[in-house]
Amino acid sequence: MVMQRVKLDEYISWQIPQLQQQLIAADEIVVSSSGSTGLQKQVIIKKTAFDTSTKLANKYLNAKPGQTWSLLLPVTHIAGVNVLLRAGDLGTEVIDNRQRENYIDADFVSVVPTQIYKALTEDKNLLRHLKNAKAVLVGAAAIKIEIFDQAIENGINLIRTYGMSETCGGCVFDGMPLDGVRVSIASQEDAEPGRISIAGPVIASGYRLRPDLDGVSFIDNRFITHD
Repeated sequence: MVMQRVKLDEYISWQIPQLQQQLIAADEIVVSSSGSTGLQKQVIIKKTAFDTSTKLANKYLNAKPGQTWSLLLPVTHIAGVNVLLRAGDLGTEVIDNRQRENYIDADFVSVVPTQIYKALTEDKNLLRHLKNAKAVLVGAAAIKIEIFDQAIENGINLIRTYGMSETCGGCVFDGMPLDGVRVSIASQEDAEPGRISIAGPVIASGYRLRPDLDGVSFIDNRFITHD
């Protein structure tokens, strides 16, 4: 049986419904990431990892079959991929709101901090869209506490997430690791002592064609971050 790999850089021109189906059926996803290092890497994520990550996120949100996700992020990175996978797990087609001025509401939304700022300062339609969602995940970068507080005051049910491509995206929600995820500080015996270390079923398999990076980043089923 031939393994089905989705290398996102090669699927960039695909229509969203087709890409969503390809991702759901994939045995492996390869997503490019530079992270905090600025070094371009291709992260290999096996089906067991991204399926687990998808189900854990939907479980945390108490998402039910038939509920929907709004896509406001590029699908070349893990956060956008997760929106497609989480919608697929609920049996729904993702709602692509990336090129809209009048957003179609959904139960769940995933954004980056700049989009929260935009909603609060200039885009009233986006603000309404976020307020109408049951929950809004924000990640990829730290959100300023004053922006977070303002979003809450405006009625957005905002959930801060932490993670990276190597952890299938967000694996810590509002400071709490998802089920089975373990967060610790790398020991002095590791190549990067003092770094945040993440273990659990959502860890990627490694980097494509970069065994030199694998040896210092993926140790004993843990991922040693650059944070």
